[in-house]
Amino acid sequence: MLNKDFSRKLGASDVAVTASVAATVATLCAGAAYATTVANRTSTAAGLSSEAVARVAATVTTALGDITVTLGATYDVNDEITFTMAGGEFGSNDAGTLTCASGVFTPVTSGSGATTRKFRNTTSAVTDTRCTLAAVSVVDSKVSSTVGSTVTLQASGYKSSTASSFNTTGTAGTVATVVNEWTAAVTTAFDASVDAKKNNRIFTNGAVSDRILVTVTNADVLNNLSAASSTNALVIDINGDFSFLANGTETVSATNNTAVLAGENSASTTGSGSSTLTALGSGASVTGLRLTIGTLPSSGSSTYGIDVAGTDSGTSNAITAQNYAANSTYSLAFATGVAETGSDLDAGNWGASGAVIFVPYMPIGSTISNVLYFTNNSSSTGNALVTVRGEAGGSTVCTTTATTALKSNGVTNLSADFATLIAACQAAGRIATTDKVFVTISSTVPVANSEVYSGFTVGGTSRVGVVNSSSGYKGNSAGGNIQNVGQGNADNR
Repeated sequence: MLNKDFSRKLGASDVAVTASVAATVATLCAGAAYATTVANRTSTAAGLSSEAVARVAATVTTALGDITVTLGATYDVNDEITFTMAGGEFGSNDAGTLTCASGVFTPVTSGSGATTRKFRNTTSAVTDTRCTLAAVSVVDSKVSSTVGSTVTLQASGYKSSTASSFNTTGTAGTVATVVNEWTAAVTTAFDASVDAKKNNRIFTNGAVSDRILVTVTNADVLNNLSAASSTNALVIDINGDFSFLANGTETVSATNNTAVLAGENSASTTGSGSSTLTALGSGASVTGLRLTIGTLPSSGSSTYGIDVAGTDSGTSNAITAQNYAANSTYSLAFATGVAETGSDLDAGNWGASGAVIFVPYMPIGSTISNVLYFTNNSSSTGNALVTVRGEAGGSTVCTTTATTALKSNGVTNLSADFATLIAACQAAGRIATTDKVFVTISSTVPVANSEVYSGFTVGGTSRVGVVNSSSGYKGNSAGGNIQNVGQGNADNR
């Protein structure tokens, strides 16, 4: 029965099926269904320096190290494998090696070009799945200097017995990625507050100085430029109002700014790395500080910094409270090529302390005129912000939308600003037409030299003074000390 079935003659359709099967088997034997892959190398150690590839000579090459290759099929004797590079070119003198546990491929000069390297199996069938491609390099100048650019390799095979390609479906593997060789980041920012009680000459809590630290990190890339460039410098500019550093007749010029960094108000370098500091600006106007790092770290990180200091002295200048955020840049300069400008550095800020004066009671009404005068008995100028809260408490708070400038050694009338604030607060429904409020006046001038006169008139004919935390004192008979009535609301005892 079986013999009878199998001994029948083949028809046309049977012949077609047989031919199709035979073709499929031949294709599988040729390895077309397999793919050789090149392992991705994404670690920093497999990076290329953006600074180097943009500036080194056209003949400079960088060795790519050992690259793992996973074969997708058996390579018989005389079979070939070709690696094609994208994003760069092979070094012209690279022969390269491809080594597997059961055999070594021989470089083939014929057919290898600027972006290809070819190897032939001349020993015996190589069945290993993993091999190592080594002794190949990339020409730095042929790589894009844009950070994030990649150099990739893709493998394809050629089977000599069938004169056909195979292993052609593998994806390209990344063998190098362009990165910034050096990066600078603020690791300690300016964060002090200028002490108004000390006429803004030092910082709060008795600190005479504040510090900024910048950490520079080398990515330990394949083509480290530190070893290839004899002159490189990282320049960090901290831009801001540093005019308080100019004591007496000190001035800034292109040839002399060392004196500005010394004296009662001073600035100096700090940190673990070697650097120099110069003042920027002209004359008595100091518009920034420049930190220049002559030797960058060849690996790892180094920290560089600036200490800015004042003194609690009658002849010391007042330190300027300010915000340095996003005002500072760094640039990298080399023996050849233009400087490279880095991202903005957040240098932090210096806040301001000052007088906070509390007026515990102030009546509000259509026949009442409120009186507020701020006396600043210091050479420091500043500003004031007024906040009120109504008798109902809770969410009845209102604050002036703009600060009022306070004159140095003078009296500033805050009455009109207060009236505008009350009208806006009433319009918003936070206090009543007739109400009782308490007032907080915050200023940036020295608290020891600040005094507020507060009061009101009724019908324009009589004036009533209101005791506030800057003027109302009582004696402590038990201890004999003078205490501030509003000392919970103002730091002027």
